[in-house]
Amino acid sequence: EDDVESLAAWEGHLISGHCSGLIRVWNVATGARDRILEGHTHVVRCLAVSGTRLVSGSWDRSVKVWAMGAGASWPCERTLVGHAGWVNTLATWRGKVLSGSDDKSVRVWDVGTGAHDAT
Repeated sequence: EDDVESLAAWEGHLISGHCSGLIRVWNVATGARDRILEGHTHVVRCLAVSGTRLVSGSWDRSVKVWAMGAGASWPCERTLVGHAGWVNTLATWRGKVLSGSDDKSVRVWDVGTGAHDAT
């Protein structure tokens, strides 16, 4: 079994983050799994949506930005690194992603460029 740790929704899709590090994308209308996103090496603890981008935070200490769309794959656009602890929570706001970690920090990133704006 692969426990579900996080959920997000986007345009008819349910997106689930799992203990295995996988992200599964489901078609809400059919119930079928549309795709699997691979890239994290530990638990996907949090998910957030910013426009047409999915943001995932993991216990591998990284934040990943995925390009969502109608194509067969949703590629990882960038990996944001800088946390010294597990990434446990995400929020998006005005083109920014905020990531909170066990390292007792909140980091602010530009979701479009991946630039680290503040800690």
